[in-house]
Amino acid sequence: MPENKMPVPRATTASPYDSQPTPTNASVPITRFRDGNRFLSNFWFVPQGVSFDQMTGPTVEHVFQAAKTLDRHQRGAILNARTALEAKTLGQKVDLRPDWEFLKLGVMAALQGSKYSDPQLAALLIATDNAHLEEGNHWHDTFWGVCSCSAHDAVGENWLGRLLMIKRSLLLA
Repeated sequence: MPENKMPVPRATTASPYDSQPTPTNASVPITRFRDGNRFLSNFWFVPQGVSFDQMTGPTVEHVFQAAKTLDRHQRGAILNARTALEAKTLGQKVDLRPDWEFLKLGVMAALQGSKYSDPQLAALLIATDNAHLEEGNHWHDTFWGVCSCSAHDAVGENWLGRLLMIKRSLLLA
C-alpha cells in the first residue's frame, strides 16, 4: 500500500449501545412473585400507601379492589380490610361499576405508578434489569398472570407482568 494512503476501516456491527453494561440476569425470567421478588406482588405492603382517585390503601390490591365499585361503603370496607387477601375477597362481592372492564388496565397502571413512586421499591424494580416479569399462579388468573395449573398449563395474558415491565422501562427512561 502506498505510504500516503490510510487503510479503509472495516464496517463493524458495533452499536452505540455496546458500551452499556449487560444486565446479569437478562436471560432469567421472573415467573413467580415470591421470595426475593415478592415486592412485585399487589399484596406487598407499601409504607407510604398506594393512591388512586382519592383512595389510599396499604397495598395495590386494596385500592384496585375498591376501585371496582362506586359504592362508598363498599370502598371503605375494602380499604379498611386487615389484609390484601381480605380486600380481594371483599372486592369479589362488590357492585361492579358498569365501566370496570374498560377501566381496569388504566387503574392498575396508575396503581403501579403510585407504588413505585417509593424510591426503595423503584430501585428493586429497576434491579430486575430486563428480566421478563410474569405473574405466575395456580389460581386460574389468566388475565393478570399466567396460570400453571393442570387445566391451563402456562396460559395467560400476563397483564400485571406487562405493566410492571412498562413501569420499569419508564423508571429507566
